[in-house]
Amino acid sequence: MTGPDPLTERLLERRIVRLTGRIDNEAANAAAGALALLDADGDDPVQLWLCDVDADLEVTLTLLDVLDLMGVEIHAICLGELVGAAVALLSAADRRASGAHTVFHLREPRTRYTGYAADAAAYTERQQRNLQTLHERLAHVCGRSVDEVAADMRTQRILTAGQARDYGLIDTVTESTPGV
Repeated sequence: MTGPDPLTERLLERRIVRLTGRIDNEAANAAAGALALLDADGDDPVQLWLCDVDADLEVTLTLLDVLDLMGVEIHAICLGELVGAAVALLSAADRRASGAHTVFHLREPRTRYTGYAADAAAYTERQQRNLQTLHERLAHVCGRSVDEVAADMRTQRILTAGQARDYGLIDTVTESTPGV
């Protein structure tokens, strides 16, 4: 058995939780544990770094529940690309920023069902309710209508950092320093 990742330990000491890549149940559970520990460990804000993140609808909603339970401020920082349902993680943050080259890909999350045919209709209905919840959260944080957000996700709208700021997904864009 290997010990904890030294980089993750150092980031946690600085109250930073980093999510990268495709977030599965294991990564979401690890992030939930880290967020709970930081929440219990002090009143200072927690930084949530979202670096090239994609996640299924269920995983995103689980993380949103954890973030909603936090008693401290959440400062989200986006880098790379934020895709699909993972974009909704921004709705739980008190402050939202991104790098100048970050891309936000609004698209409906992919889903896959494996099970009994008799249960497929119930699964589809639950997915539609969850997707509606996602649309409502994004619409609220962005100051847009639910229908507009749903349409943008259906058409897979892609936003630059500046466009995401104008859309209401983020508050600020960190500009690059010329010549560096």
